[in-house]
Amino acid sequence: MKAYFEWMPIRLTHKNHIYRSFNVGTLLNLMILDTRHTDRDKQIEFSKYFSKEGFKFDNFYSDLNHTARKLIGNNQLEWLESKLKMNSAKWNVVAQQVLMTKIKFPDLTNDIDISSLPAEVKDYLPITKLNLPSNLDAWDGYPAERERIFKLFKSNKKTLISLAGDTHNSWVSKLHDLQGEGVGFEFGTPSVTSPGLLDIIKIDKNALEDSIISTNNEVRWMDAQSRGFLNISITKDEFVASFKYVNSVHQPQSGISSIRKFVYKNSNLFKD
Repeated sequence: MKAYFEWMPIRLTHKNHIYRSFNVGTLLNLMILDTRHTDRDKQIEFSKYFSKEGFKFDNFYSDLNHTARKLIGNNQLEWLESKLKMNSAKWNVVAQQVLMTKIKFPDLTNDIDISSLPAEVKDYLPITKLNLPSNLDAWDGYPAERERIFKLFKSNKKTLISLAGDTHNSWVSKLHDLQGEGVGFEFGTPSVTSPGLLDIIKIDKNALEDSIISTNNEVRWMDAQSRGFLNISITKDEFVASFKYVNSVHQPQSGISSIRKFVYKNSNLFKD
């Protein structure tokens, strides 16, 4: 953690962990998690479950859904629960590194030029035919603990708003628990310059995005190409997420080319 605090522009709140919270009166309760360092179990790997007979689905889901698997651990969960119970803010926002949205990648093997793909992407292609969670490094790889977070918000009668990164692409999703009940929304920020899906997979933009959205009922919208950032604006009445995209990643003074805005108000999400 010493190197992290020396190089990252955040204040030291605890020498052994980086999860922390900020309050803005009765307007905002911002809880920042650590899904990378504290009490995290190593993600499981698809390659372990392939055999000559095929994919070992039973073994895979038994390991994936094991209740002992941790992304943030009990100490951080207890801290999160205390922050929810003791707070009366209008908006309860969890900011963390990876998507909570349940995502399965569509089978695009007949629509892309496989020869143009990097080796690691080629190795991943068989997974897209099996209807499996796409990213075991994110919350999809730790579903039992994700469900515990959802239950914390439900038991405290709070709506979860998740802010996430990691994928380099833009996401807007409605989150559901295992019973199919809505628990909140998630906004995934794009990268400013790092490559996204369409920089790796050469396919029509609309075809890719439409396939991802139609395959995943939680995903309301996504952008797999544009580079930029996510701006959040809140009042007591509405939560506004604005995706702002740069004209060029090659020009340091590049302006903003477009904005996609989503407004959460009165328990509903609107595209502005």
